[in-house]
Amino acid sequence: MPFVEFTKVGDAGEFPVIPDGVYRAVVDGIEELRTNAGDPMWRVTLRIVDPSILLKGRRIFDTWAFSPKALPRLKLIVSRFGVDVNMDRDLTPLDFLGREIEVEVRKRRKRAFPDREENFVPFAGYRRVHLPGEDEVPF
Repeated sequence: MPFVEFTKVGDAGEFPVIPDGVYRAVVDGIEELRTNAGDPMWRVTLRIVDPSILLKGRRIFDTWAFSPKALPRLKLIVSRFGVDVNMDRDLTPLDFLGREIEVEVRKRRKRAFPDREENFVPFAGYRRVHLPGEDEVPF
């Protein structure tokens, strides 16, 4: 007969927040939306893929806005995926779906529910994944 410690289990529909840290993740989904001002925006789903941690399979959500004010962050994110940002280009979700990235995750209090925490990706929270044998400093 299994013994379950229900006092340590969250309620249905609630996931414990992911601890602060940097995780290897893959872009699992991109939903194309619009900001309140009408600018294009992507709701990005990142799935933790690092096999050495218990959080494998958990998802992190971020939004990438294409508004003039948000373009510096978008440029940084896109460059961390190895996309050349020294030229103008069209971007599509296919440029990122299935791609691996290291993502920094932090916790903060929810605005609507200050007694609860949520995860977020900070402004510069993306890092390029270095493959084994790849030099970090190009010659």
